[in-house]
Amino acid sequence: MVPVMSLWVPILLSAVIVFVASFIIHMVLPYHHSDVGKAPAEDEIMDALRKAGVTPGDYMIPCAGGPKQMKDPAFCEKMKKGPVAVMTVMPSGPPSMGASLVQWFLYCVVVGVFAAYIAGRALEPETSYLRVFRFAGCTAFVGYALALWQDSIWWKRKWSTTIKNTFDGLVYALLTAWISGAVRAYSAAAHPHSPARSARPGSWPGNAADRRIRMKAGIHPVYKLQTMHCGSCGNEWQLRTTQESNNVDGKVHIEICSGCHPFYTGKQKLMDKAGRVERFRRRYSKKSDKGAPSETPAETPAETPETATS
Repeated sequence: MVPVMSLWVPILLSAVIVFVASFIIHMVLPYHHSDVGKAPAEDEIMDALRKAGVTPGDYMIPCAGGPKQMKDPAFCEKMKKGPVAVMTVMPSGPPSMGASLVQWFLYCVVVGVFAAYIAGRALEPETSYLRVFRFAGCTAFVGYALALWQDSIWWKRKWSTTIKNTFDGLVYALLTAWISGAVRAYSAAAHPHSPARSARPGSWPGNAADRRIRMKAGIHPVYKLQTMHCGSCGNEWQLRTTQESNNVDGKVHIEICSGCHPFYTGKQKLMDKAGRVERFRRRYSKKSDKGAPSETPAETPAETPETATS
């Protein structure tokens, strides 16, 4: 786990990059110019709205006011005659995008915070670049694009506009994921001998509380696949081990295996090489003879007074 506060650099950088990319997409590239169209008799419609005293806000024409009123015959007749519109009235005045640009940048920061939070909670500090890219990019795509589909589902916004905005969200998500990976790579290059790094090049940055001491590289035996050979039964198999080959044939020779050991086979097998067992038995029997108690001597008759005076 990586705390989100330690990831403030990719959060801010991704917000700046997305902010610049959105400017290029909407102001330089032409494919968003057809998102909205000009209403016929625009001046007459604006005059009618001014006369009606419409204030800034969201409106629906006609508006039922609730589920029950939607069954009213008068409302149904208005819906049938049309036109039906969902309208947002903005404050009057000269064009100004300052407040909207500030809000858009703050929104980019919020999406970056969520992307960093999800990636930081799901991944360890030693996580590879590709996993960070996937988690951060997927989370950013959800934040930038998926919620826009509701406008077409419920408010009948053109699906072509929603698809274009979804493509924009994909671009923003890829940029966010790329920035996260770039910061990860820079952190790895700037601290090549840091104990917080993984054995793989470039670890996902974390704070001191989440950094773990890594084992020193280059001092551990190689864990590889070897062919094992049993000298008792000739059985051979392969397994991963750190033991090196002890024979010219490149195999690891052992004295006994589960194919011939009495514990696994249930059969007692005694092998006597060069009379070792017999010599052991003779030696053991000699030690037993030395330790055995000697026979008690025959009892001699006790002396009597008669024999003692004779």
